[in-house]
Amino acid sequence: MAADDRTTMDRVHDIQEQVTARASQARDVIASRAGQAKDVITDGLTEVDKVTRSFVEDHPFLSLGIAIGAGFFVGRLVSRR
Repeated sequence: MAADDRTTMDRVHDIQEQVTARASQARDVIASRAGQAKDVITDGLTEVDKVTRSFVEDHPFLSLGIAIGAGFFVGRLVSRR
C-alpha cells in the first residue's frame, strides 16, 4: 500500500513539474507576442502622429474648421435635449 502511495505521489509531482514548465513557456510566449504587438502599435501611432502633424502644418485653417465641426457635433450628441 505504501509503495502505491509513493508511486501516486511521484506521478503527482511529475505532473506538477510539467504544468509548471508549460505555464512558464506560455508566459514567455505571451510576453514575446505582447512585446511584438507593442512595437507594431507604437510604430503605427508614430506614423499617424507624423501624418496628422504634417496635415495640420500644411492646412491650418481647414484643420481648425474640422476641429470646430467635430466639437460641435460631439457637443450635440452629448447635450441634453
